[in-house]
Amino acid sequence: MTLLRPLVQAQIPVVVATTDPTDTTLRSRHVKDPCLLPGLEEEGSNESLEKLVTLAEKLEHRYGAKPPLVYGSDDSLAFIYRHRDVVERHFAVILNDSDVAESLLYKDTFAELARERGVVIPTALGTGAALDANLRSFTRPVVVKPRSKVFWRELKANLFGPNAKALVFASGRELLSHPAYEQFRGELIVQELIPGDEGQLVSFHGFADERGELLTWFCGRKIRTFPSPTGESSCIELVLDNALREHGMFVARALGLKGPFKIDMIRDAATGRCYTLEVNARFTLWHQLAAADGVNVPHIAYDYLVAGRRPDGVHYEPRHRWMNLYRDYKSFLQRREEGNLGLWAWVRSVASRPAVFESFAWDDPIPALSWFAGMVRAMVDLRLKRFSTASG
Repeated sequence: MTLLRPLVQAQIPVVVATTDPTDTTLRSRHVKDPCLLPGLEEEGSNESLEKLVTLAEKLEHRYGAKPPLVYGSDDSLAFIYRHRDVVERHFAVILNDSDVAESLLYKDTFAELARERGVVIPTALGTGAALDANLRSFTRPVVVKPRSKVFWRELKANLFGPNAKALVFASGRELLSHPAYEQFRGELIVQELIPGDEGQLVSFHGFADERGELLTWFCGRKIRTFPSPTGESSCIELVLDNALREHGMFVARALGLKGPFKIDMIRDAATGRCYTLEVNARFTLWHQLAAADGVNVPHIAYDYLVAGRRPDGVHYEPRHRWMNLYRDYKSFLQRREEGNLGLWAWVRSVASRPAVFESFAWDDPIPALSWFAGMVRAMVDLRLKRFSTASG
């Protein structure tokens, strides 16, 4: 929904392609003839490519131009890179140079790229035996992340959980003592923890042409995540921040970014210094919020890719907040338990600005209602299963 709605707002016709037949986006009144794909991983990848090529040829015949491809997940991005030649032949896309593109999908290779190009990142504690030795003597907090952004379901299930993107440990020894560490050590990257809460998590977003020149950009800040502080976004906002803008532009130039991107950074709460955490070279949920605040990145990308039109400057006003209300409520419950957020403070935060919701819109409510019905069914099934187990 977060990528569909900016395009609908711009009155651009959309065909949704997904591997998930239960995706609530398919329940939107704006989705007419979706393209269901068998899979993006190796199994099903070639068949999915064939379906997309057939769709692209049909759309090019109908509209007289190659259709732009809007992609919003790392798995989708890896699929595009795997079939790059075919995708570029049939779709209007701007992709990063191959060496940069592959580096951005893996946190260890991204760290190497960043160091080579003068981009400041948190200090990594090494790999293999050197990592173990460093962890034994490292007494400050560390943050653990998956090495790869793609296809890390087993790691998520056994270590990170369903919503966390990283884990924080009070010291290196605490990480060493974790029962899953030895099993997954080769799939992890461990870094020093930069002090700061979600409010220090900032980002610079843009879309650049084939030469890396920015067509548009905006700055953002996280307000809450779940789980806190290393989980998925639950409440975010755009900001006007000249220092963040200048730093983001420097990073984009240094890395040679092209096409859509989001540069995630954290500001050291003590020094104010910005550290780059990662770069997502794709469209993101932030574009739904940005479109509401005046900068519609998918629309700008569409105009450039189809007609070569460039926007007349960048103008946006941070008026809204984007929310996943269910996730934000869970974030509130966690913070309340920790003594960091009271009920009325949370309510005031939710009501302080007009909200852009991930699933719900007054003119298109069915996706949110479908999600809610699925939640209710899952809760009922779980209760019935527990009752059956207790009775047995």
